[in-house]
Amino acid sequence: MLKNSDITRLVHTRNGVALFSILAIVATLYAYFNANVVLPLGDKGFGIPSAVQWLPVGALSMMASLSLNLLIIFLMMLLNKTFNLLRSITPVHAAVFMILQMAIPDFMCTLYDGTIMTVVVLLCSILLFSTYCDADNTPRVFLIFFSLTLCAFTQYAYLPLLPVFFIGCIQMRIMQWRTFLAAGIGVIAPIWLLFGFGIITTDDLAMPRIASVFVSLNIYEAIYMIVTAALTVLLCISMWVLNLMRVIGFNMQTRAYNGFFALLSLAVIVLILVDYGNFEVYVPLLNCCTAFQVAHFLTVRRSKYGYLWLVGLLVIYATLYLWGVWMF
Repeated sequence: MLKNSDITRLVHTRNGVALFSILAIVATLYAYFNANVVLPLGDKGFGIPSAVQWLPVGALSMMASLSLNLLIIFLMMLLNKTFNLLRSITPVHAAVFMILQMAIPDFMCTLYDGTIMTVVVLLCSILLFSTYCDADNTPRVFLIFFSLTLCAFTQYAYLPLLPVFFIGCIQMRIMQWRTFLAAGIGVIAPIWLLFGFGIITTDDLAMPRIASVFVSLNIYEAIYMIVTAALTVLLCISMWVLNLMRVIGFNMQTRAYNGFFALLSLAVIVLILVDYGNFEVYVPLLNCCTAFQVAHFLTVRRSKYGYLWLVGLLVIYATLYLWGVWMF
């Protein structure tokens, strides 16, 4: 018979991540086949089709979305393993992410910009962290800003991330004139390439069609999604406050890494409030940032009953999932 301490150890292993990932995937499949899934809106780019338009709606799009969610948890684990953000070798943040994602299965049932953006931000974060105190590593700075600008042609939500990563360069203590120049060229290069090679023309260039996801929802579905996102925002802020003193005690490098994620979390929360018409695209990134904050909290409280915190979180978000699936 499993003891409480054994269960706590389990949730801090890859087997625990696999267990919660399977649960989230099964929940998504059930919602896809049995619930009234609301697909995210597309056509919010500056000339290149948004990700939701890349594949036809159906099983292929859903499988691509689930595969990318698995890629996200892999990148989250790689980020911690490489840079030791949590000051503990634990993949529990990946398990938390899958729990949070499960709450709104609509956003896991199809390939769309929110999932793509989370992958891009994690990859750019890995590049950014690898430049710490290495101002000569300008090619990686260039690649960060090149990627974000290029992706902005498919979804305008990438644009507000440019200043976030610019401040991130300051946090990594690499801001020199060469860094500034590399970032600037990274922004200009994709524009020059897209127009220079005729991939898009001035006729293709158009302002995104700004339409709120809530237009396609009834009032009850809108309330469900707002409540879920609001709860995650509250969870993110609460965990950050509770973890603040612990993070302050880290060394300068680890503080810089966690400071960037704190800044990213704040930016995503502000964007959800300001750009509420594009609400759905920020949800996976919000879940990712929140997962890191929750993981900080859980790694400190690894007593034999520590798993109960995660179980409580699962109960709350599973309840939200059931609300969304059975009510609508």
